Amino acid sequence: GFLHVETVQARASVHRGQVLAHKHPQMAQITFWTGGSGTYRIEDKTWSFSAPTVSFMPSGVVHGFDIEPGTDAIVVSVADAALASIAEQSALPLDQPVFVTGRGEGALWERLGNTVRMIQAEYADRLPGVERILPPLIAVALSG
Repeated sequence: GFLHVETVQARASVHRGQVLAHKHPQMAQITFWTGGSGTYRIEDKTWSFSAPTVSFMPSGVVHGFDIEPGTDAIVVSVADAALASIAEQSALPLDQPVFVTGRGEGALWERLGNTVRMIQAEYADRLPGVERILPPLIAVALSG
């Protein structure tokens, strides 16, 4: 199934810090904010956030954000077809949006950050077997 990893800054020239409300019809996204701050919208709710923050958006959920200059995140996009196999291994229910901002134990945020950066690195390296390596890593990220 389709899987894509990129940073928010990689598309900064397109969105210029503002992503209007939108939804993905057959794709979920994990967004791990690594630095900076902004405002995040899910359906009719709005949160102010600063990194570290993480969100999970299932397909069909309206979301968007406004961020301060230099704010960045790693975005992992997963097709619903691929998410089905990941759901069996995830501790998180994958049919509802989740938004958690930097509170709680620092070690847990560090572990989540390390997992998401590992997903990013494996995706970028594209070594043989990556299609078998990424789904379990994504399941770990969705269980943290």
